[in-house]
Amino acid sequence: MVAEFLVLMYKNLNNLYTRSNAPPLKKIEALGGLKLLLGGFASLAAVDDLRQATGRDLHLMVGQKHNATVGGDMVERICRAQINFGIKKL
Repeated sequence: MVAEFLVLMYKNLNNLYTRSNAPPLKKIEALGGLKLLLGGFASLAAVDDLRQATGRDLHLMVGQKHNATVGGDMVERICRAQINFGIKKL
């Protein structure tokens, strides 16, 4: 299932680069799970806003170094009264 999806994505990307009148918006919808497995480098960029949203948990895993650069204001909100750090409860 994932392999078939990746082949389909590859064909669509190939068509995107061979057409000169390709529309500027590409949409991928998945009602179930969506996995993108890469053996090398992956980059996700946007000239305008880039958003991530989830109705449940968001997990970010970094193997070595995490860099974050913000050119303007940065706002972080924690909407729960209890935050767990390891065993300690704050």
